[in-house]
Amino acid sequence: MRSVKIFPWAALLISVLLVAGCSGSSDTQPPTTTLDVTPATTASPVETTAPMATSTSTTTTTTTTLSPAEQYSLLLEKVSTCQKQPYEISPVTGQADWPHEFLSVSTSCEVQNPDDNFALFMNVSWLRVAGTGVDQAVNDTLEELGIGMAEMFLEDTLSFAGDFDRDAGSLPEIGWSIDVSFDSPRLLGVTITSGTFWYGRAGLEYASQQILFDLATGQQLSSTDIFLPGVDWAGQLAPLVAAAVLEKYPDAQDAGWDLTEELDNFSPTPEGLTFTLFAPLFRLFEDPVVTIDWAEVSDLLATDGPLSNFIVAPPNLDVFTDEILSCRNENPAITPVEHQAGWANTYTSKSISCSHPNEWGGVDFEAQWVQVAGPLASQTINAAIESYLNTELDRYIEWAIETADYNMTTNWTPGSGSFAHWGTEVTMDSPNLVSVVIRHWSYFSGAANGNESAQSFNFNAETGQLITLESLFSADNDWVDSLGQLAFDSLNSEVEGIEPLENWQGWPSPTVFGHFALSPGGLQLNFDEYSVAPGYLGGLSVTLPWPSLGSIIDIGGPMGYLYPMVD
Repeated sequence: MRSVKIFPWAALLISVLLVAGCSGSSDTQPPTTTLDVTPATTASPVETTAPMATSTSTTTTTTTTLSPAEQYSLLLEKVSTCQKQPYEISPVTGQADWPHEFLSVSTSCEVQNPDDNFALFMNVSWLRVAGTGVDQAVNDTLEELGIGMAEMFLEDTLSFAGDFDRDAGSLPEIGWSIDVSFDSPRLLGVTITSGTFWYGRAGLEYASQQILFDLATGQQLSSTDIFLPGVDWAGQLAPLVAAAVLEKYPDAQDAGWDLTEELDNFSPTPEGLTFTLFAPLFRLFEDPVVTIDWAEVSDLLATDGPLSNFIVAPPNLDVFTDEILSCRNENPAITPVEHQAGWANTYTSKSISCSHPNEWGGVDFEAQWVQVAGPLASQTINAAIESYLNTELDRYIEWAIETADYNMTTNWTPGSGSFAHWGTEVTMDSPNLVSVVIRHWSYFSGAANGNESAQSFNFNAETGQLITLESLFSADNDWVDSLGQLAFDSLNSEVEGIEPLENWQGWPSPTVFGHFALSPGGLQLNFDEYSVAPGYLGGLSVTLPWPSLGSIIDIGGPMGYLYPMVD
């Protein structure tokens, strides 16, 4: 422990706490104390003036010189009067969440003399816990601290009165109080605050000390009651406390003290453990006060100790994951799709949505897809669409949970959670052909931006088999180059910033047009974000009219059904 931080009341505090359970007083009257002191002899006599009546019409002024012994006698007399006064008791205005009521008990004394070396000012107050279920030892200890401090101050003042030659205004004074810092059904935290000018000191001395009580037993709690045995709690908390001080107080500087020896002055708060530190530790002019969150100290607290209720369980995503998977496995909502003119089939829409926020990155998604009602082939069509959506949903959920787990592991709280959306559009429906496009947008928590893409399905309505892109065009011509040039020209005429063909992802492979769909108006080509243009343009789509494709269409292929449109 440091040797330069000793305050006159510190020894009293320690001695009182050692005997707190063995003695105490509940009287409302202060004890009368006879102090064995000797009046000081070093002070000089002081002349005082007082009016004296010499006749009914005139007065003369006489000068009375008070010796140090006479001034000391007056001081002693007035202090004795103060000691016989009853304590002042008043209710404490509590906070809404305090389970207990408190009384403030105080004693005060003010003595004025011509010489400030024979004067003093004292105001000492302490708490009394009202109500049942509180061990009387708590109130006894608080009262012993208050009475003990008052007596110590008076004894010190009377012992040294007149020994120091000081200017007027430097009289001994003390402002000392015990106040509530924390209140719960089991625990009481109090703050002892002192501002004192003692004889022989250069100026006022300030101090603050935290004390914790177990209200059920009356026991004063120490760090061994609060922290896990065998754990270097001070060593683990010291860097956290230092970082908190340096962040909160811009002028703070590390003075090189061993902070592990300075962390015994703390009190619980709803937010965490609050530490009050000695100002010179950080070269400050005020004692810094910082709070360390419960989550950061929970693994240091005794699991069966008085602060066990504040232990924050290590974060995990088990419940979060179970909630998401439970929602994912719910039956989708089914609604009819409005029938469009020219459609040969009837459709229903399936949809599912889940929203689960989380501080490490929530998981939200919406998915909507269609199902065809009809002959046996429709079962194959429906299975293909639903299989794709199930795979996409499961992969998104897995990645989103992994993202949240990564954020939790790195203790990073993102600004938003993960989100994904799938929506389905029927682009073509005829007795021989069903074509649908599923458009998808997703964002993963913490990413710079989201991503947009599309997936298309083109079915032979009679067999349920997928129609390939190659089957649409004649093998006798270079349809890839022709289709690419038509797509580039069309996109470039509508959107500024389209990349040259040679920069398209997958070019010159037919896979660059993999997300194609058939429609009555022409061949729809869908391009994922970044595939043919900068990402800020998102996913792009262009429809090439059937007549523009007449030179490369295979009339004998699946497009034969559409030949009247091409002709």
